[in-house]
Amino acid sequence: MTATLAAGFALSLKHRGVLHTALARVGLRRSDPDYPDYLQDAHIIYAEYYVTYDAPPRTHAALIKFNRLAGFFIYLRLMQKRSRARTHEQGLATYRRDLDQTLRAQTVAAAALADNTRIDQLNRTIALTTLWATATPRERRVLALRASGANDRAIARTLHLTPRSVGRIRQHLAERYTALLG
Repeated sequence: MTATLAAGFALSLKHRGVLHTALARVGLRRSDPDYPDYLQDAHIIYAEYYVTYDAPPRTHAALIKFNRLAGFFIYLRLMQKRSRARTHEQGLATYRRDLDQTLRAQTVAAAALADNTRIDQLNRTIALTTLWATATPRERRVLALRASGANDRAIARTLHLTPRSVGRIRQHLAERYTALLG
């Protein structure tokens, strides 16, 4: 089975066009930040389909038929994945909205008690939550890496960016955070 899976993966590398076409049908562009992840999943789906296919395609016509079917199955599986991701994002949006309402209610309660330290802490939490919710995937990766203690050069190496680009992203995030704090 491992040899068959390896053969399927090798065939997926030779027929990348099938994978890119399936990703385009799903609605992904090569410039999308999630594109490499979906492409990797497409390679795996292609190889798994190769393993389950009746007989390895030996003729050109059989290869064309196999690639059409593999492209269709890649499309179906990636649409399922995207649907699950959207459902997850909707759940996160609901959670964020509920959290925001709770934090605002706590801010009002703290204001009633004239607890300025607690008010400031809640305002920072609300601003950070809003910043995270509105950040792009790349900005989120930069934030997460920075929160884990990585410096700009380490972040740049990890995300395949220049340190200057990372600095610009951080500056943009800092400006938005400051504006959210009002």
